[in-house]
Amino acid sequence: MLDRVFAAVLGILAAISSPAQVRPPTALLPTVPLGRSFAIHAAIDGHDALLEVDTGSFELRLSPDFVKKWGIDNHRITLKVTDLPAMTMTPLVENLVDPDTPLLGVSFQPTEDGIIGLDVLRRFAIGIDTVGGRVAFWNGGKIGANSAAAWAQSKMPAGVKPVRLQKLPLETNGEDDWYRIKAAVNGKPLHLVLDTGTAYSTVNPSQVSPLHLKIIGETIVEGIGQTERLLIATAETLAFGPFSADFPIVNVEKQEDSSSDGILGTEALGDGVFVIDMPDKALYAGRVKRTTGNPLELRLRAAGLDIFPDNRLRLLVLVQPGSPAAKAGIQSGDRLTKIGDLTVEELTKGLQDQSDPKVTRRLLDLGLKAIAGDLSITTQHLSAVPVDLALPKLEKTS
Repeated sequence: MLDRVFAAVLGILAAISSPAQVRPPTALLPTVPLGRSFAIHAAIDGHDALLEVDTGSFELRLSPDFVKKWGIDNHRITLKVTDLPAMTMTPLVENLVDPDTPLLGVSFQPTEDGIIGLDVLRRFAIGIDTVGGRVAFWNGGKIGANSAAAWAQSKMPAGVKPVRLQKLPLETNGEDDWYRIKAAVNGKPLHLVLDTGTAYSTVNPSQVSPLHLKIIGETIVEGIGQTERLLIATAETLAFGPFSADFPIVNVEKQEDSSSDGILGTEALGDGVFVIDMPDKALYAGRVKRTTGNPLELRLRAAGLDIFPDNRLRLLVLVQPGSPAAKAGIQSGDRLTKIGDLTVEELTKGLQDQSDPKVTRRLLDLGLKAIAGDLSITTQHLSAVPVDLALPKLEKTS
């Protein structure tokens, strides 16, 4: 009996004194930005495919163009993601975007060949580093806090402070269900679907009044094979765990969803490192300030601004509470009219048709100003006097 007690004590001491075991990822690969979502390169029957990683979709989906191009048997395909084991599956074949809707900026980003949904993703823990532009897969998941933290600290860009991950629980009712996270809008608890394929969070229409949301307009939202016009609303706060969204705004769903209160989108997650361990029903999250990327977007963010198109394809602004933009009197829902000396109409036309060398030079000049020069924007609230705001210059990083 004493021998057993002694052996048990030695085991406890060894566990305390030995370093925590760290499990490296099974597969590592770079991300490809798709707006505020991201995609990865994988092989479908040996052919390269750009696949959006979407925790808000159940199935592996392929576009009809991709299937037709390679003569793929849509009843049985083989999916291979770098070093992960090959998976044999039956995908859904359907249009991923609505070709009849002229969304701003679509022609300036890669076109995905498909979507990886939960039928694949729920087998893994997935590490998403939005700052370093990388993604990791741990086969089987259940990696624990030490493995998630070790990956978060590895190979971060120069000048980025160490990332401290916090563990948050996820909820699911099995393979026929999404993964939800506890969140709060204006302090009211909600259960939101964690959706890496959706930019902005959503709530059910019945929540608008109880949450005291302010409707500021209507926007076009791109879904799988279709587009919808959804109301967009501002809140005072949108939080999950200890984290708050930089821009507390939500889209309002067209119809009530009895299975959840809404969706937590990628904008609420913000920039940082996130490990979604689906087998362990856990999210490890750490926010990081982005220091690299599109200079104009970085300067808008530094001023507390984000931009989205409304249902008339005008550019409207979202404003971070307490930001320089808010202090200047700019409100969420105001219309963006100028960037530098270019009106939004001139900018949009120039991006869509670059055959005019004068327009090309003006776009180039705007790009150079965005990197290092003085640059201001102009917004207008309904019939009010326009507001000019100088954008902060980018911080120099070593």
